[in-house]
Amino acid sequence: MSIQVYECKKHGQVEVLIRSLDIPPTRVCSKCGLPMPNVISAPAIVDVRRTWNDKANDYRHDPYTQAKAQLRNLDRENQEHQGTRPMKITEPMLQEAAKRIDEDNRRPVDPLAVPKRAHRMQRRARQQTQV
Repeated sequence: MSIQVYECKKHGQVEVLIRSLDIPPTRVCSKCGLPMPNVISAPAIVDVRRTWNDKANDYRHDPYTQAKAQLRNLDRENQEHQGTRPMKITEPMLQEAAKRIDEDNRRPVDPLAVPKRAHRMQRRARQQTQV
């Protein structure tokens, strides 16, 4: 399916959706009945903008790029909030951060780990007060 542009001398340009691959060189104007030649026009401009969420999803796929993004964000935040000088991000720093991220990604995540720990601590505190 394509959108073709035909131009009538009286009524101007008309866009027509054509479902077949055979594109007729002329078309009859529906208003005046005169033949309209097919006009070559520029293709549509498609502006694909990525959101921060799309970029974050890309960073999650690769520990190295995720480490690079985290170190850059940390450096930027330190500069903005604490007035520090820019940090030089070195390859060993990236490798170490990527290694930690990869280990964290491989470890199964328990969503109840924090509540379980808090419950255990409360139970221990009660047991100590009872003794």
